[in-house]
Amino acid sequence: MYPVVGAESGDVPALGLAGARLLTETSRVTDLGDEFSRALSAWRRSWSAHDPGKIILDLAVCVALGGRCLSDLSLLRCDKEVLEPVASDPTVSRLVATLADHVEAVEATVNRARKTVRQRVWDLAGEHSPTAGIGAERPLAIDVDATLVNVHLRERGCGPDLQEGVWLPPPDRMVRPRPRWWG
Repeated sequence: MYPVVGAESGDVPALGLAGARLLTETSRVTDLGDEFSRALSAWRRSWSAHDPGKIILDLAVCVALGGRCLSDLSLLRCDKEVLEPVASDPTVSRLVATLADHVEAVEATVNRARKTVRQRVWDLAGEHSPTAGIGAERPLAIDVDATLVNVHLRERGCGPDLQEGVWLPPPDRMVRPRPRWWG
């Protein structure tokens, strides 16, 4: 019923500066930036001029523009009329190093912030929300295709090559046989 947004890596940027502006405007309307700012405030240094939540959002927009490393934030710095000021590469590197020292706490905090924003978005969507009208009287039914479940079960045995058929990533890592023609 609702489209699923996927992400894939390639040499062509997913969107241009207009799309980047759309992402930042969506972040503003949904308060994602403010929520990330509150969530990551514990890791903001007192003398810092840049907000950790904004830096993380800038990194996300950078990835959407085709960025592959922290220094690719220069993609956002090139057009100050479209986007707000972006932190310098050393500032971003310091934040990433700080957050990396507290991975589990940061993940938990960011997940709570995302949950809050997701609920806010569904509330803004009103009757168009996928969760509208869901309750004890009208529960949400999730249909899991048995064919896909069977593929997982057969894949665990690592029998014949399954790469030629339907494939979904399994819940854990495992070595999969590749076709003979695979390079």
